[in-house]
Amino acid sequence: MALSHKGEWITLWDMVHSSINIPLGLGEIRMETVTVTPNYQVNIPDSIRKALDIEPGQEICLIEYEGVVRMVPVMAVEKARGFLKGVDTHVEREPDRL
Repeated sequence: MALSHKGEWITLWDMVHSSINIPLGLGEIRMETVTVTPNYQVNIPDSIRKALDIEPGQEICLIEYEGVVRMVPVMAVEKARGFLKGVDTHVEREPDRL
């Protein structure tokens, strides 16, 4: 069992079979359960589509790592401009490297 953001105890069953928004320090986890069709397709739930501003025809990058699949919307170059603004890009270099 885990403690929800409302202070209530929830089970893994509750987490897998419902829509849950869990606020974190930097954002919120949105979790939805979907079913894979016989053609290996899934529908992205409306709440997640709206939160990520996903449009029909938009590309999604699927990343599998250690048994977890992440769906990351591919960002258009126009939208990507400046998205790293304020990020420290300094890299420590060895003295003999340029």
